[in-house]
Order: sequence, then structure tokens, then C-alpha cells
Amino acid sequence: LMETDPKFAALMMEADKYIGYAYEKGLTKGVSATSYGTGNATMQQYLTFVLRALGYSDEDTSSTLYDEAVALGNSLRLIRNDDPQREYLICEKDFWRADVAVISHRALETNTKNGETLRESLKR
Repeated sequence: LMETDPKFAALMMEADKYIGYAYEKGLTKGVSATSYGTGNATMQQYLTFVLRALGYSDEDTSSTLYDEAVALGNSLRLIRNDDPQREYLICEKDFWRADVAVISHRALETNTKNGETLRESLKR
């Protein structure tokens, strides 16, 4: 375990609940079988997370969901080549919190694998 400054211990314990929930629901798998990882997420990592929320998995790709996250995200229009406001959203260089908001908003109106939008599925 990573040693944590005592003033952040409560925050880390609180975060563990959310990480545990995401792991239990299959939204995250960590960076290995034994660690979760920290730091800035890339667009590819976040798209993988969102695609799992939409019901996609490695079985839906020819390799892994992570490897095909950008292509699948583009085909579902979570990211778009034709977005005049964020043309560079499709590159890894500058992935901002605003990009997380845009992808998340688009995901809410995207159909999950069972046919309802993510927004509809979250209401259940």
C-alpha cells in the first residue's frame, strides 16, 4: 500500500468506496491484477470506462476494449472528428476535465447494448 499523509487518509478511505463500486460493476479493472493506479487518465482510459458503462466489453472487440476504445468511441459519436469546438479531442495530447464532461454528456444520450440510453438505464 502507498503511504498516505494523515490529512488525506479520510479522503482515500472515501474514494475506496467509489473505486470498489466501479470495480464491482465492471467499470474498471485496474492497471493490473493487484493495483488500481493513480494519476491523470488518458482519453483512451476514460473512453474504456464509459464504454463499459454502456455495456461493452472485451468480447465486443477483436482485441481488447481498451485497444479499440478510441475507434468505438468515435463510431458511437462520443468523440467526433467533425466537432468544430474540440477538433483535437480525438488526440491523446490534451485530455482535459472539460473533455470528460463532453464525453460523459454524450454518453448519457448514447444507447447501451440493451437498447436504452445510458440516461434511461441510470434511472432504474
